[in-house]
Amino acid sequence: MDTFPLIATGVASTSLDGEVLAIRYTKIVCKNDSKDEYESLDSVYQQMEKDGSDFVKLSKTEGQIVKERQKFIVHKINKDTSIEDVKDAYLKLHL
Repeated sequence: MDTFPLIATGVASTSLDGEVLAIRYTKIVCKNDSKDEYESLDSVYQQMEKDGSDFVKLSKTEGQIVKERQKFIVHKINKDTSIEDVKDAYLKLHL
């Protein structure tokens, strides 16, 4: 099974400094399994990179959806390489 590339969405718990402490991925999509869904999430991921953000920006109601120190996240791994950060670690743990 060819798992990579893959992209995932989830909720990150952060410290008071904004550092990611833990992530619960709720949706993981492999490009080979669902190309349309993968491309849709990839466009969100690319916009985040363009904006220089680690988190998805939501509307004003974000505070009603997640707690203060939780953030929506989209993370992408292109190939099976060593773990580089907390986002990689939690995503690979979910596989």
